[in-house]
Amino acid sequence: MLCTDRAILNLGFDGPTQDRVHVEAEGDRVLVAVADGVGGMHGGEAAAALVVETLAGRGGAGSEVAWVQMLRVIDRRLAEGAIGQSTAVVLTVTPLRIVGACVGDSHAWWYPAGAPSAHLSANAPRKPLLGSGDAAPRGFSHEAGTGRLVLASDGLFRYAAAARIEAAVRGGTAQEAAEALLALVRLPAGGLQDDLGLAVVDIA
Repeated sequence: MLCTDRAILNLGFDGPTQDRVHVEAEGDRVLVAVADGVGGMHGGEAAAALVVETLAGRGGAGSEVAWVQMLRVIDRRLAEGAIGQSTAVVLTVTPLRIVGACVGDSHAWWYPAGAPSAHLSANAPRKPLLGSGDAAPRGFSHEAGTGRLVLASDGLFRYAAAARIEAAVRGGTAQEAAEALLALVRLPAGGLQDDLGLAVVDIA
């Protein structure tokens, strides 16, 4: 499968964001990852950065089992270094499947063309998070095809209903969809209620 369009937003609600977003495409594989460092705790930003830096370049991971194992490695690394804690959702789009793993309240949704949406990370355990040393990430797998992926931190999914999110992403370019999603969570005064890390990726 090929990435035909993409858009990334990474905004802080009150200063620098603790979210991290990564998208890469190589050959017939696409890797997307979002991490949300735990606010109010030491090292949240550093933890999210380490998560994404470790996942980058690993688009060759071809199974949900491989991603679960990788997130467990990151959990131990964060815990041993007392760096901080973070959520994570990561996936690879392969020619046949979308495979990934998740922990925490960052999520991934798949909006296939002409078919119902799928909440890929629906089974994600909210806690323990990466960096606790006890994280238990869950894998997921779904049939690939033509459609749109949305991965985001809870800065989107906590404040916007699933039906409104789907209406915002069905149509338009990836950038237009990202801006429509941002509009869903903006406060009347123009600010945000939480950091927002967001990737909209079109697959064909």
